[in-house]
Amino acid sequence: MLMGQCKRRMRVRWIYMYVHQTRCVDSRVCSRNLLASLPRILQVQAANSLARRMRFGEKEVYFVVGDALQPDLPDGCADLVVSLESASYMPCKEKFVAQLARLCAAGGTVILVDFCRAPGSISTSLAKRLASMDSIFATPGNWHSAEQYKQLMGQCGLTVIRDGDWTRNVCGFWNVCLGSLLFRTSRPNMTFAQKYKEVHHRAVRTGWLLLTGGPAVLKMAVGYLLGQQKAVVQGGLDSGVLEYHVIVAKKPGK
Repeated sequence: MLMGQCKRRMRVRWIYMYVHQTRCVDSRVCSRNLLASLPRILQVQAANSLARRMRFGEKEVYFVVGDALQPDLPDGCADLVVSLESASYMPCKEKFVAQLARLCAAGGTVILVDFCRAPGSISTSLAKRLASMDSIFATPGNWHSAEQYKQLMGQCGLTVIRDGDWTRNVCGFWNVCLGSLLFRTSRPNMTFAQKYKEVHHRAVRTGWLLLTGGPAVLKMAVGYLLGQQKAVVQGGLDSGVLEYHVIVAKKPGK
């Protein structure tokens, strides 16, 4: 997910969601990237509907789906550009980081949050752990380290001001996320009947999205429920081959 925020005249003027429509390198997964499927489009529609219900106008907050390597957006259109767990899915990291820098206005901030590989050379056994990540999440396999991302940012005219290693902070994410998926409510002080109706509706909708999302989405969901994703990611984090970084960079002002 790639988001942009412009604070001129309004608290939030633009928020964009862009997903690169790649081809999976592993034919066992799917011929299309799972993030370019129908569920993603429906998520954006739901997000726009939620923004309207929260009384945000279309010129204040809106969501779109597009190609993150070729976004149809003008240069310097956002004061804040955030890439949340998107870079690892991009087949061309150089082009993706260049787009982040292009969309950011002079004096603005770019934040890249993602899983990264450990720096330096890795052993065959550790490389197999990254290959398992590719199989589970349909990533293209060209894993970059945090240092490589920072080098790309520097080549695009960005100045890295902070690099936070959040590897330990993401442990336990899956348990919390699953509980939120099953029992989260949209507003406080709901009755039991209201909560049951909302959770039931969410379960039905989620099941339909999984069925229409294709083999890749279904495989990812089954792996999530069976704990395969957690085992693979946790194994990568524990072995040290996988890291989770938050990189903040500034674009020089005019």
